[in-house]
Amino acid sequence: MGILGRVMGGSEPTPKYQCSACREVFESETTEGLVCPVCGDHNVNPF
Repeated sequence: MGILGRVMGGSEPTPKYQCSACREVFESETTEGLVCPVCGDHNVNPF
């Protein structure tokens, strides 16, 4: 996470992402190396 995680603070809502493969929507603090927690697919888009 590093600097980015600290700068964001607690006021911002957690970013949501949607898996292109299984359509699962999930929250993630990190934007790098996103993997769907349901099917493990890497094809994830901001929701």
